[in-house]
Amino acid sequence: MAGFPLPPGPVSPEGTLLTEIHVNLLECKVCFEKYNFSMKDRQPQNLFCGHVLCRQCVRTLAHPILRKLECPFCRQLCHVDTTSHCRALRDLQELLHCHTLKSSVPHHQAGVARGCPRGACSGAPRLCLAFGGWGSLVNPTGLAVFTSSGTMVVVHDGDLRVALFDPLGRRLHGFGRKGRDPGEVCYPAGVAVTPCGYVVVTDAGDGALKVFSSTGGFVLAVRDSFQTPWGVDVDNGGNILVTDVQAGTLSRLVTDFAGGGTLQW
Repeated sequence: MAGFPLPPGPVSPEGTLLTEIHVNLLECKVCFEKYNFSMKDRQPQNLFCGHVLCRQCVRTLAHPILRKLECPFCRQLCHVDTTSHCRALRDLQELLHCHTLKSSVPHHQAGVARGCPRGACSGAPRLCLAFGGWGSLVNPTGLAVFTSSGTMVVVHDGDLRVALFDPLGRRLHGFGRKGRDPGEVCYPAGVAVTPCGYVVVTDAGDGALKVFSSTGGFVLAVRDSFQTPWGVDVDNGGNILVTDVQAGTLSRLVTDFAGGGTLQW
């Protein structure tokens, strides 16, 4: 799908967000060309470190024989053969395209155009809050919410890789500096929260599952059981579920934090 223009008209909070998405997410940060899924060279590619470049820039920056390149953002060495198609940005562009088409329909005709009885779509989702912004949240990859308080936990590529926000989007605090030592996070892929208030992070860069308290205190890490841990969630029993994209596995870890903070398969 090719790129498309921003909605015309006065700048609203929603319009500002759309502009930021187009500028910061839907264009390559090396050549500043818009991603275009109908052009092979302009399709976005995931590097192993998690950053995204267009296919043309990946080829340009890579060594012609070794087929390796240094990520221009984090300087991590990545192999061309480990890049993958960035499906998330394609889905985002399609979503924005649908939004643009719907926005062009007059409000009084919107329900009929979507096949909904008049007034039946009044409960449709709408944007009511946007927070963070480029520089505050850098390439956010995971989100979890404490159901008791509404506190939101976001993992991203910033200096403190785990950020907590209140229900109104105000930043509370952050933790997890970049690294592989206890209390540090190399590349966070996903995040979940347990019923007893722990924050669980999959660190794809360190090949580890890391558990923290809600204030950022390091609890434990599981390093030798995963290759590239990615998605993470917590089931009704409080057990941790982890997907490993490289091993192609789904693991369930039985938690016993009250008994000393241990995990069992």
